[in-house]
Amino acid sequence: MKEPIITLDNEIHDRHELTQKAIEDSFYYGYLSKACLSSSAISQLLKSPLEYLNKINLPTESDALAQGYLFHASILEEDKFNQCLFLDVKTKASKEYKLAKEQRWDVFTVTDRDKALRLIDRFYNCKPARELVENSKFEVPMVNNLMDYPFRAKADILGEHLIDLKSTAFLSKFKYSANTYNYDSQCYIYCNLFNKSYKDFKYIVIDKSPTNELGIYDVSEKFYYSGEEKVEYAIKVYENYIKNEFNLKDYLVEETL
Repeated sequence: MKEPIITLDNEIHDRHELTQKAIEDSFYYGYLSKACLSSSAISQLLKSPLEYLNKINLPTESDALAQGYLFHASILEEDKFNQCLFLDVKTKASKEYKLAKEQRWDVFTVTDRDKALRLIDRFYNCKPARELVENSKFEVPMVNNLMDYPFRAKADILGEHLIDLKSTAFLSKFKYSANTYNYDSQCYIYCNLFNKSYKDFKYIVIDKSPTNELGIYDVSEKFYYSGEEKVEYAIKVYENYIKNEFNLKDYLVEETL
């Protein structure tokens, strides 16, 4: 049965059809990035409406985003990891590397590959982490309404638990950086889109240091509802400044110190 959903461009779609198309990265990160809100869009709106519009109109690639893709692909999508181009160059400033990046975006160094392989070994040789993802599906897309707005999401791992993979420079600081990077709003969005309780949501986090420390984090009720508050606030920002076409030349922050 078809289930209509209205995207941000005021087009009517079948929600199930959009979700199916979202399996393809080109559609998920292409059309849906402008037609739906997401956890990343919420983070941008929490910063400012200008940040949101800048990312929508001028999408940028960064080494951090590329490394995040490689990390996820190495553990969750072996076929995509194997399709990446790994160059044996000393630096990414080399002519060979720059030329390759002009032709395709999934270009990495052999050093990047070796680091990713260590993460794979660390992850799958850790019994609690390995068992947590057994009998689960990887990279599962979803498009649905939340707070009367269309949202998109891709669950890294979906099974008995809803799990998101993260890498970090300092595992010991993850509990604090989770709030800074608005992972609470991601938790709230994903739980609602995939119809999961916050009690079933977990983060698996790997430290990028040579020791590759690994952590599994549950989320609290407080964390979940903190995410809800952020999503509500971000949607108000969207309505006030984007939907109502506020003249952003007049946008500024006014506070008292």
